[in-house]
Amino acid sequence: MGRLVPARDGAAPGTPQGADAAAGADGPDGAGAAKPLPPRPGLLVTLGLVAAAAFLAEGAASDWAGVYVRRELGAAAATAPLVSTAFFATMTAVRFAGDAIRARLGAPTTLRLAGMTATAGYALVLFAPVAAGGPGPAAVGWATAGWALVGAGAAVMWPVLAGAVGAAVAGSGGGASRLSLVTTIGYGGGLAGPALIGYVAERTSLPAALSVPAVLAAAVALIAPAAIVAVSRGPRQPVRYAAAAHAPGPGEPRR
Repeated sequence: MGRLVPARDGAAPGTPQGADAAAGADGPDGAGAAKPLPPRPGLLVTLGLVAAAAFLAEGAASDWAGVYVRRELGAAAATAPLVSTAFFATMTAVRFAGDAIRARLGAPTTLRLAGMTATAGYALVLFAPVAAGGPGPAAVGWATAGWALVGAGAAVMWPVLAGAVGAAVAGSGGGASRLSLVTTIGYGGGLAGPALIGYVAERTSLPAALSVPAVLAAAVALIAPAAIVAVSRGPRQPVRYAAAAHAPGPGEPRR
């Protein structure tokens, strides 16, 4: 009586598997493990859009932090560069610690916390005049703390995302082109970000324009973890089964 074993690619049903197949093993564990397939294009585009959101959230802070405190909060010309310094200082410090953070928490949790931190920072920046009772030195202090939080969150969003996507596509054919798709979309967001913020600020106001990267940072926190889990698991080839040949015993008729 035949038994079902995972069929090797190219093996006809009913073909004996032999010693080199180890009873039909199709994977490293010898149990017919399914093979990983390349991530679906739609998932890669989603990850690219998440990367674009991360780049835009970072670029808006680096380009507009000083302008915001001068134009909206009345900061002195000598004070505005210090605000940008706070952003870059926290971003540099957290980026150096990014590998240790990711190794301890995992990529999905790290991205969730990074997006939440950047969102909280933007909220603090936008509500600084309310917290301080109006523009002035106190509002500048609140905004500086907010920009520092934005730097801490933005520091690890793209590095962790790129590392996770690169690891997921490394074992599939055309992995470099798939990673380049995500990278191209992401850098496109970074290039378009400053112009987008400037356009919205001209049409409305700078605080309204800075609400765009705030929303995008929140989108990173919401979407990136699930997308990273999906691309890490990836679709898998179904395991095909075939009836293994049964060697007749002594006195047993052939079937």
